[in-house]
Amino acid sequence: KSDSPVKDKRVAEVLARLEIAKQIKVRIREETIDIMCEGGKARLFDDKEECKNEFIMIVEETVDEFLEGSKIVKQGEKDGNIYAVAVLARHRTGADLERNMQDSINETKVSLEKAKQGDKKSLRKAQKEYVKAVTYNKEKEIVEGVTSRSAAMLEELEREIAGLKK
Repeated sequence: KSDSPVKDKRVAEVLARLEIAKQIKVRIREETIDIMCEGGKARLFDDKEECKNEFIMIVEETVDEFLEGSKIVKQGEKDGNIYAVAVLARHRTGADLERNMQDSINETKVSLEKAKQGDKKSLRKAQKEYVKAVTYNKEKEIVEGVTSRSAAMLEELEREIAGLKK
């Protein structure tokens, strides 16, 4: 607590939202890095380290999207400390993640078509968009607590990218 109640309130709000971001980021990393870097999907990358670097970068980009819908539902003072409670609606977040996943899938398909025409840069872009789509899909599964139906579509894109890499 400081001399400025407005500043204290704002700091409490920011820290409450930061706590949401920390929980989501850690949870997603634990759930999804192994999925992307192990098994068949690893063939999309030249080495495992490249996969992990790419994947962590994408997770960091998506954390801000999670926080768009956060709301401060309670604020107050207790024992000389200022506090705030932030919440994040799961249903809206899931819909946003679904939309982002579909956008990435569509971009992957467009880039794959360009790559088939011989554009080498488009293959790299297809890989990045594919990884984003898988990330959004896994984040959605974690947030909603259910398995996605998009697995078959993502596997098909994975096979196309791997085929073009050869």
